[in-house]
Amino acid sequence: MHKEIKVGEVSRRQNESVRPFVVSISKKLARDDPKQKKFDDFVLNMWACNRSTLDIVNFLQFKELIESCDSAINVKSRQAMTNKLEQEVTCKIIPELCKELNDVTSGTLSLDLWTSHRKDGILGVKFHFIDDNFEIQQRTVAIREVNEKHDAVILKKYVEKVIEDIGLSEKVSPV
Repeated sequence: MHKEIKVGEVSRRQNESVRPFVVSISKKLARDDPKQKKFDDFVLNMWACNRSTLDIVNFLQFKELIESCDSAINVKSRQAMTNKLEQEVTCKIIPELCKELNDVTSGTLSLDLWTSHRKDGILGVKFHFIDDNFEIQQRTVAIREVNEKHDAVILKKYVEKVIEDIGLSEKVSPV
């Protein structure tokens, strides 16, 4: 017995796949191929900008969609894309942020601590400052997982580490 799935006007059986309808090219794009890089960057942007689930790259339907568009594109695993995102943050985003904040003379921090659906503690840290045009600016300087007790001593440790990592030691003013 097969369960029928309907999407708009289109229906198909669960155990069927679009793969038979796609002309398959066994050769995948190289890691440094511009088309592959553009696809990977699109997926990272989709995660970051649309708050899409990180697991989307593991969904069969997503892989079939990409296969039907271009079978040469390699859909990387969630872990591979997470590693790429971490590398991007470490090697590009954080250095650019530190460079941008280098000329800021002072500012203040705001913190937000919450628990995810998976029961992970998440700490968000923003730095607020006034730019050369006298406009209020804010930058998210850190998002950290805090799977320890949420008390003042623990949070202080995390915030001090963020201040040190971003180079804000001489710039943070109390409110």
